[in-house]
Amino acid sequence: MHTLRNAVILALLLGCARPSTPALAPPPRSAPALAANGGPSAALAAQLPPPRTDGRLPSDVRPTRYALDLTIDPAQPTFSGRARITVTIDRPTSAIVMHGRGMTIERAQLVAAGRTLIAHPTLRMATLSKGEPEELVLTFDQAVPAGNAEIQLDYRAPFADGLRGVYRVEVGGDWYAYTQFEPNDARRAFPGFDEPGNKTPFDLSLTVPAGATAFANTRESHRHQNTDGRTVTFAFETSPPLPTYLVAFAVGPFDVLDGPQTPTSVRLVSIKGKASLGALSVAAAAAHLTLLGKYF
Repeated sequence: MHTLRNAVILALLLGCARPSTPALAPPPRSAPALAANGGPSAALAAQLPPPRTDGRLPSDVRPTRYALDLTIDPAQPTFSGRARITVTIDRPTSAIVMHGRGMTIERAQLVAAGRTLIAHPTLRMATLSKGEPEELVLTFDQAVPAGNAEIQLDYRAPFADGLRGVYRVEVGGDWYAYTQFEPNDARRAFPGFDEPGNKTPFDLSLTVPAGATAFANTRESHRHQNTDGRTVTFAFETSPPLPTYLVAFAVGPFDVLDGPQTPTSVRLVSIKGKASLGALSVAAAAAHLTLLGKYF
């Protein structure tokens, strides 16, 4: 059992609020990788390894660490991000298959052996896909060498409809963003290797509107006001090795109710004006953590 480091109760007291589902125009396609019909060009398609029949990703490229820098304003229909993913590559390859769903890749490259290689991204259907493409394939004009490398991707994505991926809700005129990645919706929030067998550390930072607060499932390490005067960036401690579906964060004008700080710190996070409704939950959580600590 993992050692308890910090217990955070994320009480999302939404009342009757439902996810907002504004009509969104489809994101623009990545021009270098897509033909006019929305699929890869004939030249690019010839380079792509076919989807695996079991719906899994190839096993010759494995993630070892993620650094995610996301800019999230829940009042807007889209969010943006930069993902830097350290990977181990077993053998030279001209294509890397990973996951991405509903997103537009604006810049893609890979740094390996002191060289920067431009990547050509395309989204395609996996063998077991339903509804929309969810495999992101990066192709290169020359072979990527075996060894360690870093994939660097800038992207933009819409907030998801329903309680999945990164979604948003409006309560009393205030906007909030939350995540729900289980079982396979992390690929809506950031490009990656969205399979539970891949467990890596995550470094996360969130740039949010001034007046909003960001929370994640590790402790906040620092925050700073940006020079634009309109946004604040929250950075969080490196996580223990996690599968992608266990990454979690929330953004909004939250209230916080602090509970006991020993032997394990407890706090409750709620929408504005609702923290007092969680006092009993905080007390019960603290009592249960004490009992569980003694038992284990």
